Amino acid sequence: MDGITLILLITVAAVAFGYWRWRVRRERRRVLATTGFSEQEQHWVRSNWELWDHLPEGLRTEVEGLAKVFLDEKVFEACGGLPTVTEEMRTVVAAQACLLWANQRGAPYPALRAILMYPDAYRVKDEYGMESVRLGESWSRGTVVLAWKSVRGGGCNDEDGHNLVLHEFAHQLDTVNGAADGFPELPDNADFSSWPEVFSREFEQLCADVERGKRTVMDSYGTTNEAEFFAVATETFFEKPSQMAEEHPALYGLLRDFFATDPVRWP
Repeated sequence: MDGITLILLITVAAVAFGYWRWRVRRERRRVLATTGFSEQEQHWVRSNWELWDHLPEGLRTEVEGLAKVFLDEKVFEACGGLPTVTEEMRTVVAAQACLLWANQRGAPYPALRAILMYPDAYRVKDEYGMESVRLGESWSRGTVVLAWKSVRGGGCNDEDGHNLVLHEFAHQLDTVNGAADGFPELPDNADFSSWPEVFSREFEQLCADVERGKRTVMDSYGTTNEAEFFAVATETFFEKPSQMAEEHPALYGLLRDFFATDPVRWP
């Protein structure tokens, strides 16, 4: 057997193996996506996330299927003295994260590999050695960091506009098409031509309102940059939908189409 033939055989074998693995993964995802939460998993989510019972039945079913795939493919790691990441923690995080993916294509968060769980707020040092306290982070290299106490705190109050999981996974959603810049990959099931203009205008308006000391429905942290504005707007959309729809109708309308759901009409 000459060298060229050997190379061709190896190439064909590699392609065949890759195709086989893809078929196996696709079938596994298909089966998982049709598997709902067990009674125990439902209890965990309901006990730690008040918004869960308000989701329309069809959306809740879709989120459960996505969460099953998420749990099968993502790695959770205990950090900062947390003894272990329990199945309850994993399920609660997966359900909230997958709410944001319900109108996206394919398996949830393909670039995400690991979720690092801390028991509470943690300290980090930046490149200059300055220390700060954080509740969560979203990295562009396939990692999300969450403080479990804040996950529970945000989930157990569905009207304060703060939800750590929704915030950090909004960043992950934002980076699907590249850098986190407040302009995520937009689905083709609606007209999003006004997205750049509306988001830029609303971001500037929030900055101006905060500068004047005006009370705003969106948290002032959204003035940090466009990426944080998108994350904060996402939290507000799901937790304060009526207020957002009244005060920021154009922004609410875009997010309603982007996530393909209307929380104002939820039970």
